Amino acid sequence: MPYCSLSGPICRSLSSLRSLSVIELHFNQLSGPVPEFLAALSNLTVLQLSNNMFEGVFPPIILQHEKLTTINLTKNLGISGNLPNFSADSNLQSLSVSKTNFSGTIPSSISNLKSLKELDLGVSGLSGVLPSSIGKLKSLSLLEVSGLELVGSMPSWISNLTSLTVLKFFSCGLSGPLPASIGNLTKLTKLALYNCHFSGEIPPQILNLTHLQSLLLHSNNFVGTVELASYSKMQNLSVLNLSNNKLVVMDGENSSSVVSYPSISFLRLASCSISSFPNILRHLHEIAFLDLSYNQIQGAIPQWAWKTSTQGFALFNLSHNKFTSIGSHPLLPVYIEFFDLSFNNIEGVIPIPKEGSVTLDYSNNRFSSLPLNFSTYLTKTVFFKASNNSISGNIPPSICDGIKSLQLIDLSNNNLTGLIPSCLMEDADALQVLSLKDNHLTGELPGNIKEGCALSALVFSGNSIQGQLPRSLVACRNLEILDIGNNKISDSFPCWMSKLPQLQVLVLKANRFIGQILDPSYSGDTNNCQFTKLRIADIASNNFSGMLPEEWFKMLKSMMNSSDNGTSVMENQYYHGQTYQFTAAVTYKGNDMTISKILTSLVLIDVSNNEFHGSIPSNIGELTLLHGLNMSHNMLTGPIPTQFGNLNNLESLDLSSNKLSGEIPQELPSLNFLATLNLSYNMLAGRIPQSSHFLTFSNASFEGNIGLCGPPLSKQCSYPTEPNIMTHASEKEPIDVLLFLFAGLGFGVCFGITILVIWGSNNSKQQA
Repeated sequence: MPYCSLSGPICRSLSSLRSLSVIELHFNQLSGPVPEFLAALSNLTVLQLSNNMFEGVFPPIILQHEKLTTINLTKNLGISGNLPNFSADSNLQSLSVSKTNFSGTIPSSISNLKSLKELDLGVSGLSGVLPSSIGKLKSLSLLEVSGLELVGSMPSWISNLTSLTVLKFFSCGLSGPLPASIGNLTKLTKLALYNCHFSGEIPPQILNLTHLQSLLLHSNNFVGTVELASYSKMQNLSVLNLSNNKLVVMDGENSSSVVSYPSISFLRLASCSISSFPNILRHLHEIAFLDLSYNQIQGAIPQWAWKTSTQGFALFNLSHNKFTSIGSHPLLPVYIEFFDLSFNNIEGVIPIPKEGSVTLDYSNNRFSSLPLNFSTYLTKTVFFKASNNSISGNIPPSICDGIKSLQLIDLSNNNLTGLIPSCLMEDADALQVLSLKDNHLTGELPGNIKEGCALSALVFSGNSIQGQLPRSLVACRNLEILDIGNNKISDSFPCWMSKLPQLQVLVLKANRFIGQILDPSYSGDTNNCQFTKLRIADIASNNFSGMLPEEWFKMLKSMMNSSDNGTSVMENQYYHGQTYQFTAAVTYKGNDMTISKILTSLVLIDVSNNEFHGSIPSNIGELTLLHGLNMSHNMLTGPIPTQFGNLNNLESLDLSSNKLSGEIPQELPSLNFLATLNLSYNMLAGRIPQSSHFLTFSNASFEGNIGLCGPPLSKQCSYPTEPNIMTHASEKEPIDVLLFLFAGLGFGVCFGITILVIWGSNNSKQQA
């Protein structure tokens, strides 16, 4: 009874069906343990339980049932157990425990299964060395051990299994060269050896496998030269992947004399040191998936390349090469579903395939313009990225004609001018990500955003946008990132945005915001300005004033308590495994930085370069997840709160250019992850704490405080107090480009974030 949506445990009443020979319950929602009474069904020959939710230890006595010919437990992640010793009386022909939680080693007695034709142990918990006794299974046609934690090299006995048609050893930990005897497996139709540690040259005997339909050798350490023309011997080959090895792939000396090529539909040669466009592609008219990314192909894309496939391409990836021209009219004469030209040197008009493309990536080239009415070709497009080019002019209003399916538009880092078309925020019902940062856009943000807005990221930093933030943004209930930094926005602090339940990153820096964070009429209503998920708040370089409100910091609960969701990169997933990682431009350590990968564990507050006065709220010490705190260039007074000693994850603290007084708290040296400290140009006094950690900071961290003394300053303390040298188990040198984020106290679970630093001094307040 497969595909019947059955649930619950296997019914006990089955035990009374003594003549039952076949049990087929695959693709249901059955759960609970597999009952041992099944072993008592003496006539049982087929036990098909795959794709259910069984759990518990699988009874080994069932695996030893003498009449069973088929046992399939695939995709029951809750099932555990070990493979037992098999009897020579077994009649098993097919055994699959893939995607279960079986563990232990593969017993040598598996050779007793003389009738075995299919053995699938992939992606289970089995480990160790493959027993040589498997080589005695002469009838074996399918062998899969992918995803296992195996040790050793490809066993030589594999060549004894001459009946094999399918061999899958991918992601299994094996290493070393492939034996030449693999060429003896002449019945193979599928050979998958990818994502292991195989090395050496690909043995030429592999070309003897003329029945091969699929050859997957990618992501290993193979070396040597591969001539594509030699694969013409494999007339049945339709899938070939040699990507991500240490190979040099070329057409071959005899490519022009080849009479017939196989009907390859799937060809991936990424990172294969290819220097010219493979001429073999002229003859592959059935090609649907083509990946030549991460090579060194130069010049123009051959015009014939766009006409190779008779049916069009499901994937056409030429990214990360050195192409300079598309070699064709911008309106390409071919259908391409996934089209990636990113990271080349292509100039001119952006090329557009025939209508129907789902993913289009033109980023990091030298394109200068968009084709007229290009949006009419985007009716099914989900992902459109053309960032980091030289595209000039206005964003064409015609883009509104083709945005119904678009989920991502990234035109950042270009030379675009004019207004943001209102439809991009008001009518794009499916749009999730809109990035227009670092252009020359002007005018106000569209203000009539409708309920049901799907936007999760709006990134407009580095333009000349004016006016206020549109209050209708509250309709975007999924908004996680708003980066409007470095514009000319004139507004007050947007407490109203606390109604956005998913907002994690808020960057308002370098605008014309004024007033206090909390309105003077604030009544203590926690719903008024409580950002429940906010982790990055950058309001630097504005005209905010008043005191830093203790009530507001009290409401930043997401900066106090760690969630149990671990650390991940903020990103969206798209078609064909395409990912888009969110970025944010923030001020950090006095410099402008673009965080190219925002970790969900990263917590920053920057209120620098404003007009805040009064004391620093002591309850900031409760924001224990903080990695960076910048309060510099304000008019803050009073002491540094001793509660800052609770900020155990803090990596950067900048309190410079204020009017802070008193001594440096003795609690600060306990911040073992603090890599950057700037207390300069205040009114601090007393001896600088003489811990081994503080001795790593330079004179610049403390200069401009007349009352401070002791190393690293040259000024000696006049009173004869002996310095208290404190030692700490963990010390860090300042790091300027790569920040290391840690969780825990004094021991290293390290999370890395990659930060692209755009050097630009931020020592004085930016004027928009």
